[in-house]
Amino acid sequence: MRIPKRQNQYSPKKDGVVTRLAVSSGTAAVKVGDTVRKGDVLIAPYKYSADGNRVPVRASGEVWARVWYSDMRIYPDYVLTDVRTGRSFTRTAIEIFGLEYTVKSPYGMYETETSVTDVVNVIPYRLVTVSYFETRPEEVYFDFKKEENSLASLQKDALFKTLPDGSLVVRDWRLIKRVDKSTELSIYYEVEERISA
Repeated sequence: MRIPKRQNQYSPKKDGVVTRLAVSSGTAAVKVGDTVRKGDVLIAPYKYSADGNRVPVRASGEVWARVWYSDMRIYPDYVLTDVRTGRSFTRTAIEIFGLEYTVKSPYGMYETETSVTDVVNVIPYRLVTVSYFETRPEEVYFDFKKEENSLASLQKDALFKTLPDGSLVVRDWRLIKRVDKSTELSIYYEVEERISA
């Protein structure tokens, strides 16, 4: 008897370790504790008759497994950032009836700070003061130890958003490793999720 092709078999969407399974139709090809890889057969499309022969059926059921997710990022000891040189330029312009008056910066690289004052008079207008601060690129030391918790929290939140709906977080952890004048931060989630199609 020919066994139907794989489209009638349940295969995992991800690698994992089986934690529970419920077979509605077919025969379980794995058991709790088995390590499975994407493409392995979880539920085979047959059952055994009373006389021991295989009878083709549609494979269906649910298989859950522990699955691991990770995100690794590298933070260099020195980063290029814009720092202020100490030179600045400030101008105030009047905005009337929604018309904007802008002043061009005298610097090639700069940061700005803006303050707005609304003046209520016969003709309402705004005073817009813009300060331009000249900047230059500079390599500065990045204190990973000081930023570790906030970086790990941001990385952990971003990874959490990728976890599938309905999954159950078993645990999470982080690993830190020094690599060639930089720090490698890895975040891991171990979750239990349904891996059957």
